[in-house]
Amino acid sequence: MAGEKTEKATLKKRRDAKKEGDVHKSIEVSNAFSLLVITLLVGVYLSHAGTSLVLFLQSSLYITEIEVVFDFRKYLKLFFDTAGVFMIALLAMGLLTNYMQVGFLFTSKKLKPDLKKMNPIEGLKRIFSKKTLFELFKNLGKMALIIILSYSALNKAMLEFSYLSFYEILPALHKALSVMISILTSILIGLATLAVIDFIYQWFDYEKKMKMTKQEVKDEFKNTEGDPQIKSFIKSRQRMIARRRMMHAVPTADAIITNPTHIAIAIKYKHKKDTAPIVVAKGQGLIAEKIKQIAKENNIYIVENKPLARILFKKAEIGDFIPYEHYKAVAEILAYVYNIKNKKEQGDQN
Repeated sequence: MAGEKTEKATLKKRRDAKKEGDVHKSIEVSNAFSLLVITLLVGVYLSHAGTSLVLFLQSSLYITEIEVVFDFRKYLKLFFDTAGVFMIALLAMGLLTNYMQVGFLFTSKKLKPDLKKMNPIEGLKRIFSKKTLFELFKNLGKMALIIILSYSALNKAMLEFSYLSFYEILPALHKALSVMISILTSILIGLATLAVIDFIYQWFDYEKKMKMTKQEVKDEFKNTEGDPQIKSFIKSRQRMIARRRMMHAVPTADAIITNPTHIAIAIKYKHKKDTAPIVVAKGQGLIAEKIKQIAKENNIYIVENKPLARILFKKAEIGDFIPYEHYKAVAEILAYVYNIKNKKEQGDQN
């Protein structure tokens, strides 16, 4: 079908979509990495903060009120420092995971109010869309997964919890933190698996949404590169203008080297001004005939030299000096032309 979206999105469409904030991203990847950070911080900072708090409570029984206040401030600062580390680490991980998925992106387009979202019909379409239903079942599955994994980890740790009353405070705290890390690790493995599945789904869904029809690709090409017919017309006009400019330069030539019928090369050389002879015009077929016609009208000498005409037509462009290896051959032709001109001028004077 003509309107079927079968073509991959072009680079321009991807760039435009990114400017609008429409990118391929999985929130589950960010959640999994955030939980990884929490698990690592629980094992390091929370253990340290808990140990410090227990030591403070134990020491408060044997020190003065002033010392208690001083130590309390110190441990309160430790608590806020620990909370600050958690927040900064989570923020940094959130920025990093977003950058890993979509690169650097800052846009306010998604924050602008959209009147279409106020349309109740459009709202119902979004509610019952395939993507919304997928997100609903995904979140329900995620909750069920977290509950099952947490229950499983707690069930395994119940025997260990039953012996905590026989531990001293610090060992009991470390044991509780160990169980917490075990639970978080189990959940992390489950969320990581879910993140991989969600990332793959989001990628396929985004690619499907970004697909274009063949007509859209053609229209975009016309808008960015220009209509092929217009481009062809412009090139044709440019060639015509260049050809006219070239023909205007033919009367300034000193000699025309020909094939003799298929190729014509117009050569100009100004003594003490040009370092070498210059090709001011060249052509083959009808253009060559036009060059020779203008040359005859302006009394420019036409010299036949088949090998030289062919090689100059291939190697020398208009406005370029002739190749160094052909200086001698061209110099002989120019010398011949100047000699004829001098003899004619002398004859006219006599």
